[in-house]
Amino acid sequence: MSSSRASHDKRSRVVKLRNYNGSYKVDLDSWRSNSMDTLFDDVYAQQEAYKDELDWLEEDVEAAKKRRSKLETEYKSRIVDLEAKLAKQETKAKTSSTRVLELEAKLAAQEQQLNTSESRVSELETTLRKHEIKLHAAKAQISEVEARAMSHQCSNSQNDTSTVKVDGKHRSTPASGSTFTVPDPPRLGDKAQLRFLNWKYLLQRKLAACEGTPDATTSSLDYVISQTSGEDQEQLVARLRSVVLKPITNANEAIKFLDLLYNDPELETRNPLDFKPPDQPRDAYWAAFSDFGWNAVKYKIPEDEWGSKLHEYMQVQFGDDIIGDFGTYSAGPLKEVAKEIYLNVLRRTE
Repeated sequence: MSSSRASHDKRSRVVKLRNYNGSYKVDLDSWRSNSMDTLFDDVYAQQEAYKDELDWLEEDVEAAKKRRSKLETEYKSRIVDLEAKLAKQETKAKTSSTRVLELEAKLAAQEQQLNTSESRVSELETTLRKHEIKLHAAKAQISEVEARAMSHQCSNSQNDTSTVKVDGKHRSTPASGSTFTVPDPPRLGDKAQLRFLNWKYLLQRKLAACEGTPDATTSSLDYVISQTSGEDQEQLVARLRSVVLKPITNANEAIKFLDLLYNDPELETRNPLDFKPPDQPRDAYWAAFSDFGWNAVKYKIPEDEWGSKLHEYMQVQFGDDIIGDFGTYSAGPLKEVAKEIYLNVLRRTE
């Protein structure tokens, strides 16, 4: 009984047979009813089916291995490409960093060079200003020496001159052999407050005494400059340096310009109440007129615009109600326009 049961257990553990639906199972009833031949045929068929299935599985495994190998190859190739690109990017980044450092160094060097250049320019400007100051001082010394030389020439030439012409009139001078010398007039602009007309008269006497001396034209202009000082000399030199206005080339033109600024026309009167002391300060109107002349030269205003600009300036100084409309004044030289405006001011302020 025990042996029969063991045999039955052994047969029950036989691999499942293939049924009509393709599945495998062990059925004890079928086992007992089927003949041994049929059973062995089924087992053989089952083994063949296993072999076929194993072949299919092996083919699938082989195909899977090939796909895996291909994917691994592609993956490795992709990794190599990415590593190469990364290496290039790193190299490029290093190159860029190096270039940036080079440019920063170059920029720093250029900034240093610029600072050095600016410092050098500043030094040169300082040196230039010093030279200009020295040059101005040298020109002043030259002008003074030339004035002294002219005065000396005039002293010598007066021994050969019997008459000189001043203000269009002939004036007597010492005869030949006399040691008399026409003195230099006080400088215009000094604290002595010499009236312009008196200074002009004395200066013209001096220049008239020097007529006929060598290089009289150039020396006389320099002499006129040397006989001015302070603001008066600044006015004259600024006019001589102007590149917009007509150039002044001789002493008479220089005196004419100063006459324009400083010769204050006075109204003739016989009324003692209108008499003024000789040292009375300049009228405010004519002082403003001189200031206008200074600025007209300084700011390079063309002479044909001086009349209208003077009117505008006086309106600012004295008010529209006193100066009036520019169209009421007649056209003419600047000093004549100034006189008209001055008379209008006097009439409206009385």
